[in-house]
Amino acid sequence: MSVNLTAFPLGKTLYVGDILEFIYTPYTSAVFLVDVVGFTECTPARGVSLGIMGNTSYTLPTTGLFYFISFFNDCLLGQKLAIEVHEDQRPCPNNV
Repeated sequence: MSVNLTAFPLGKTLYVGDILEFIYTPYTSAVFLVDVVGFTECTPARGVSLGIMGNTSYTLPTTGLFYFISFFNDCLLGQKLAIEVHEDQRPCPNNV
C-alpha cells in the first residue's frame, strides 16, 4: 500500500455510506476488520477478513470507530487504519 495510513484520516470526515477502497497486489496481503484489541495487537483472529483479491471495498455501515489491519508483519510495520465514522449530515443536492 502506498498511502500513509496514519495520516490518511487526518483532516477527513468520513460518513455512513462512504466507501473505503484498499488496493494491493492480489494474494500478497489481506484486509481485516477488527476490534480495538485486534488493532493494537495486530491480531486478525479478532476480526473478519474483508478480502485478499487486491481490490477490497468496504462501505461504512454505521457511526463509530472502525479498525482495519493487514497481515501480521504488514500490520506491525504500520499497515493499519483507525477511523471514526459520522452520521451523514451533508446537505442533499438540489434537484432541478
